[in-house]
Amino acid sequence: MTQLSKQVADLILKAANLRENSWDEEEFQKASNHDRRHKDFYGVALETACQMACDKDPNLSFLVFVLLKNSWNESIEWAKAQA
Repeated sequence: MTQLSKQVADLILKAANLRENSWDEEEFQKASNHDRRHKDFYGVALETACQMACDKDPNLSFLVFVLLKNSWNESIEWAKAQA
């Protein structure tokens, strides 16, 4: 594992954590119909979470965003394996 791999893995986990922690369960439960898109109940957009996570290295923000946007579970699995 390279230092860059470790750095990207850490950023993936940080961005995912920021996104997941912004979930508004109370608002979700109050919604009269659950046909609204799940992303409507997150307080932090995925792209914003990636930018926040990559504040010290903004050049990696788009990479982290694309990985999580296109393969959320696989990216998190890979990142955890790097830890």
